[in-house]
Amino acid sequence: MEDILNENLIETPSENEADETADQNAIEKAAESEISEEAETPEITNAAECGEGSFEAEENAEEIEEAEIEDEAEEDETEEADEEDEAEDEEAEEEEEEEEAEADEADEEGEAEESADNGVIDELSPADDSVAAEGPVAEEAAPSDFEKAKAGLSSLIGDVAAKSAEGASGEEAEASENKAEKVKFKLTAPENLQSIFLSVCAKRGRKLIYSPKEVIFDGTYKVLGTDKKNEEGIKVKDIIDAEIKEGVRLGYLDRFDGLKTSEIKEEYENDIVYEFAEQEFKKTGLVLDGARVKVYIYDWDLAACHHVGYLDEEETLDLVPYLQNSENYSFDIYGIITGGKGKRVTKDENGKITVTKEKDGNIGIELDVSILKRKD
Repeated sequence: MEDILNENLIETPSENEADETADQNAIEKAAESEISEEAETPEITNAAECGEGSFEAEENAEEIEEAEIEDEAEEDETEEADEEDEAEDEEAEEEEEEEEAEADEADEEGEAEESADNGVIDELSPADDSVAAEGPVAEEAAPSDFEKAKAGLSSLIGDVAAKSAEGASGEEAEASENKAEKVKFKLTAPENLQSIFLSVCAKRGRKLIYSPKEVIFDGTYKVLGTDKKNEEGIKVKDIIDAEIKEGVRLGYLDRFDGLKTSEIKEEYENDIVYEFAEQEFKKTGLVLDGARVKVYIYDWDLAACHHVGYLDEEETLDLVPYLQNSENYSFDIYGIITGGKGKRVTKDENGKITVTKEKDGNIGIELDVSILKRKD
């Protein structure tokens, strides 16, 4: 009996210990799981934060991209507006030219009409005097005669008004014809072109290569008479405008050096750029006509040339001897465009850049002449 009790006493503690060990292991496992969960939680948080950061970065990138697109769109709109302004300026210039031509013709016709009207008035004056002198007597004797005279005078005034109206309608018809002629203007070779070619002093070939030390004479001259008609009775302005338009069409000339408004702002800060000024015609020549020196500019294909003015006689005294003996010399003559429309770029104290339109008179021509012993 004692042995059985001893055995039970021995076995009971071991079972209790096993239970305690199992409980302890469970507690430890629970603690470990809590620790692992706590360790994983910051990673999840960090991952969320990273997600938010990348989303914000994407939003910022999209905003920057949208801003760049808006800036490009604004620049495109500005450039389109500038092109439209240029087109409007050209149309306005053409309209001004047409109005000037119409005004000149209207003045001439107005003078003719005025002289004709004066003749009519002179014819009316004696009748008026007789009516005024005989008026009181006629009124006492026969009032109807006065009414007839008055009616006759009104009829004559009506005839004068009708003639004026016919003149106005005639002016409108002639103005429309002039507009048609203006549109149809086209450069044609002068009738004496061959004689001009025989006497003109210009580059004989397409190129003339020389060093500066070979130049024996040089000078700069302003061409006179570009605001008048040439020897053929053609307005020089029409010739210059036609040559410039053809030069632009063929790619020899560029408006404002071929720059867009944004480029003009960068390259011409606090300066002015002209539409065509300082650009050159393809070829220019001189012809000695007595004591005067005539100036000719060539078409872009060099097939013909046109008289555009003269040089000042006093300023060309040293130049004339070379023209008189032109067969002994080579001539390098540049016809440079001057004046006309321009754009001025201004930058204020705050860094704001503005572009304003300017006009430096009408378009003209300046010559840069170099002469050397004959090489061509």
